[in-house]
Amino acid sequence: MASKGYTKLNHNGELIDPLTKAKGKGIDGIWHDPGPPPKYIVSETKYGSSKLGKEQLSDQWINKNLKDAVSEKDLNAIQKALDKGTSEKQLLKVDDKGKVITEIITKK
Repeated sequence: MASKGYTKLNHNGELIDPLTKAKGKGIDGIWHDPGPPPKYIVSETKYGSSKLGKEQLSDQWINKNLKDAVSEKDLNAIQKALDKGTSEKQLLKVDDKGKVITEIITKK
């Protein structure tokens, strides 16, 4: 995502190597693009055959986890983008060699 020009807003902007599994609960990535929509991307990363949890990337799940992931300023902007439809949800699937396949999630 960073190589595409997006800025990571959560985890203090720390980038995670695709071969290093993320730790902890919550949203894996919240990204901002200063260019055209989508302005924000909420991403979840899964490794190997792992799949999204039942609620992951649902609007309810994002809203529940968003406030603990970003600053209040970013929170308001992201919530507006979610409401306007100028955001996107992505599942990032990482294979054992680190290749990332992006799947856009439109509905759960």
